[in-house]
Amino acid sequence: MATPWSAFLPYVHPEAAGAPVAVVLSKIRHAAQDFCQESQIWRESLDPVVFPKGVKEADLEAPDDDSRIVELVWLKDAGGSKLAPGADYTATHETITLASAPAKAFTCSALAALKPSASAETVLDFLFHDWSEAIAHGALGKLMAMVGREWLSPQGAAFHRQEFSKGVAAARARINKGYASRSLQVSLRRQV
Repeated sequence: MATPWSAFLPYVHPEAAGAPVAVVLSKIRHAAQDFCQESQIWRESLDPVVFPKGVKEADLEAPDDDSRIVELVWLKDAGGSKLAPGADYTATHETITLASAPAKAFTCSALAALKPSASAETVLDFLFHDWSEAIAHGALGKLMAMVGREWLSPQGAAFHRQEFSKGVAAARARINKGYASRSLQVSLRRQV
């Protein structure tokens, strides 16, 4: 499901008094894009990537018009083995190039990190419910850094950018824990 950008307004607009709603919404969208780009928290499987015999390059396509690929997280062959980036393939946000052209047709599965597109009218619910505070801080950091505006606040911008960075770090930590809700710390047990 999706949440409209306007759902972020109560978190952002009161602290940027005088800012036009259209400007606030634009900064919210940009902050969400930055959050997803930096944290890579939004990940989805892509449609299977097919390499015909003798062709080593294939296009990567985002799942829909509301998303853009940030980075390819992994690529697996039909047997489920991960291919090694750099050795087996290289990738941009638009293409995958295999190290060598396949001798026969080759299909891969792919997981990509995504971000909202510039034309997205909504954001996925999990980004709003789990990360609205961080995204709001990012939007406020951008708004309060706008020179010549009545809502300019260099100190406020610095504070909100710092809080945004903390949110990105928390999202990265969640990914590193495999989206688990428990710590990865291990305790030593006595052997008897």
